[in-house]
Amino acid sequence: MTGKNDAPARIEGWEGALLRAIEARRQARFAWGRFDCCLFAADVLLAITGVDAFARFRGRYRSSGGARRVMKQAGYGDLLEAASDVLGDLGFEEVAPLSARRGDIVAIALAEGNAGADGGFSHALGVAMAGDCLAPMHRMGLARRPLTHVERAWAVPFPSRGRPVGEAAATAPAREGR
Repeated sequence: MTGKNDAPARIEGWEGALLRAIEARRQARFAWGRFDCCLFAADVLLAITGVDAFARFRGRYRSSGGARRVMKQAGYGDLLEAASDVLGDLGFEEVAPLSARRGDIVAIALAEGNAGADGGFSHALGVAMAGDCLAPMHRMGLARRPLTHVERAWAVPFPSRGRPVGEAAATAPAREGR
């Protein structure tokens, strides 16, 4: 695991990159493996840091069952475990959910009734905004949720606290057995 100060930092102009990444997906319909919560979080991280944290999952599934299979093959029991491991390996520091700042990655607990609609997943990944967060939800597209629904959050460091722009790895490191 890399240290928290080794996490890829936000690029110069990250605010505009964040807004462009969100706007490009605002009208998108949820689609497993194309526009789902994992790839939305990955796309936001790519836009604001230049790092594709979840590259090893891209293009490998087209359904909730396929997503589960890919995670299981990578050694993860669920999305929350995969996110925690991938983001932790990149050096993103876990922070208190209510401390999440705009652009940080969050894991939102899904209501039990909604979890079935979201392929049986208990959490969705999203991005913190000003006082709330955004995440793709099955049949709803991009949806806002209050930060009180966030169960876990990972801080994306600002340039002065992270690795200098250009030194960040292009993708998340693959772990043997994970």
